[in-house]
Amino acid sequence: MMGLRLLAFAFAAAAIVCTPARAATTVFGASVFSQSGTVNNIADALGPADGAGARIRLNATLVLQFGAPASGAGLVLDSLNSGRSNTAAVSIGEIVNGVAVFSTPVSFVETTGGPFNFDLSAQCAAISATGCSLIRIQTIATNGSPGFVLDGASGVSAAPEPETWMLLGIGFIAMALRRRNRRNSVR
Repeated sequence: MMGLRLLAFAFAAAAIVCTPARAATTVFGASVFSQSGTVNNIADALGPADGAGARIRLNATLVLQFGAPASGAGLVLDSLNSGRSNTAAVSIGEIVNGVAVFSTPVSFVETTGGPFNFDLSAQCAAISATGCSLIRIQTIATNGSPGFVLDGASGVSAAPEPETWMLLGIGFIAMALRRRNRRNSVR
């Protein structure tokens, strides 16, 4: 009887563990890693979108360092309407052996404000197996606009959620109990 209950518990734990975890969305931009060119109001790019943004002018670059590694999936750049249109490029990166290494940039055209969604998970995986901690935004062209206005950046954390670790632990405990019961029943 105990064996059947333990088997049912292990099966239930395995079913829960095999269920995909919700994506942990993190607001990034814990700090400014670097900048080049003219970037105004840099602090307004940090944290969640709040209606105040950092203006990344033509040929300028802003690199934000995440508070936690990101997978590159579900990356969202919130922007404010800057007037006309801007062509910007975003790339994800990691510090490898003390050097910032970035993926190939993905270009996009911003004509209105709002969220821009990216999936840079393949680019991040090519750089680091544990996640990427840098995001680089460059304004590469403008059309009657003073530059791209970044209001905030967010994305999916590379680390599993705590619930996933807890469920894995429950599954391993169930397996250990089952083994122990098998040994005790053999004696």
